[in-house]
Amino acid sequence: MNIRLAMKLTGYEIDVLREEKAFEEYEEDIELIDLKEELGEDVYNTLINNRYDTALEVLTAGAEKLMEIEGFDEEKVNKIIEILKSEFEEEE
Repeated sequence: MNIRLAMKLTGYEIDVLREEKAFEEYEEDIELIDLKEELGEDVYNTLINNRYDTALEVLTAGAEKLMEIEGFDEEKVNKIIEILKSEFEEEE
């Protein structure tokens, strides 16, 4: 989404909140190779081929960015995010 264009068209000031700040609480990252079984081979390979190597990289990208990947729809992306978040909760 083009924020500057939206601001011009609406006349409103738009503050962009980045999802990445929500994940600063995690002290350690998890390599996707360690989650290959949980994600499934196809999802794992697709993420790696799109230059995502760690769980935090995927979570920081956010659902909207992940849905740009061919073969990833909203349901699949939400499942991926759920799996990754649950792995961090287990680490705590």
